[in-house]
Amino acid sequence: MRTWTLMMVTVLSLVGRGVRGFKTLLNDKRALPPTRQRFAASATPSGAGAVVRGPIQFFYNDIFHVDMPEGHRFPMEKYAAFRRQAQQRLYSLPSVSFHPSPLASLADLETTHDPTYIQRYLTGHITAQEKRESGFDWNEQHVNRTLSSVGGSVAATHAVLRQDNARGLAPQVGAHLAGGTHHAFKAKMEGFCIFSDIAVAANVALRDYPNQVRKILIVDLDVHQGNGNAVLFQDDDRVYTFSMHCKGNYFSDKEQSDHDVEVEANTGDAGYLALLEQHLPLAFEQSKPDLVFFQAGIDPHISDRLGKLSLTRAGLQRRNLRVFQFAEAYRSKCVVVAGGGYPSDSDPSSGPYGDVITAHADVYVGAAEFFGGGSKMVPLLR
Repeated sequence: MRTWTLMMVTVLSLVGRGVRGFKTLLNDKRALPPTRQRFAASATPSGAGAVVRGPIQFFYNDIFHVDMPEGHRFPMEKYAAFRRQAQQRLYSLPSVSFHPSPLASLADLETTHDPTYIQRYLTGHITAQEKRESGFDWNEQHVNRTLSSVGGSVAATHAVLRQDNARGLAPQVGAHLAGGTHHAFKAKMEGFCIFSDIAVAANVALRDYPNQVRKILIVDLDVHQGNGNAVLFQDDDRVYTFSMHCKGNYFSDKEQSDHDVEVEANTGDAGYLALLEQHLPLAFEQSKPDLVFFQAGIDPHISDRLGKLSLTRAGLQRRNLRVFQFAEAYRSKCVVVAGGGYPSDSDPSSGPYGDVITAHADVYVGAAEFFGGGSKMVPLLR
């Protein structure tokens, strides 16, 4: 095992604080009636005027609790579980800090989504059909979680793009321990996705950092196609969409990404990684990105009940590492988001549940170790 020479620091200071002390900025209230204005918090991290430098910033939104119906397919409790594991495993790495995810602002949402659609969702004017297609009911808990799912990804994007001209560049990587809502369209919800956090964050980057960000690459390695993002950016050559997904796992119409790779069911580690080695270099070379969004869904794992690709933990770790290596080789800033992961057994004490939680945590531990001083050669199983 590698020997680390690391000073001990506390990166858990925000755990358990909820949103107390977290600055809420009501920047834009145009579309909200007074009773809904509390949803319109800024997606800019706390201390927006300060220069971001130093620790890699990870954002988490499990502070926004949602009471799910018993037996619901969406594993809401997993987010707190893999966040805690990531924090524990990264405790002694001094380059990482964890922060609650802010809520997305209207101005940021409107870079991507239809204002009327946004308004309807925020005020609860959605149809029974939309609820079925999204997989969620509507309530204020869900609204806050949805907005934080976008806001955390936007915050991580700001964290890697703000520069300290006096002291150097912002960190190369930032992350959101949620998000990856790649099935949302301009005015349509689908598959546990209301708004596209990646698309909003990408459009915010293009709007706010035009001198730094001219080309963006979305690397979507969820087991399902990133169909929403494919459509959202189909006419925007500044954003290149790459989706590598299971051929036998579409649940809605297939869309056309800039680069789609269909993987046969039960491919396993060797076949999957061979395809990744064939296609990922092409995506980077075609896009030459200034900024990469990595949708790191771990539903290709063999213990996932919705995925069919039969990857192991080690296979997923090597997948993650290749994305990080290419981002570094192209000197791209990188924002990591969670994506899918659905344990075949929802019992927290079960093996499949633990496998999914650990695979999610591996993504963030791997990113922090790679960009924050760890090995750049092989993943570390622990």
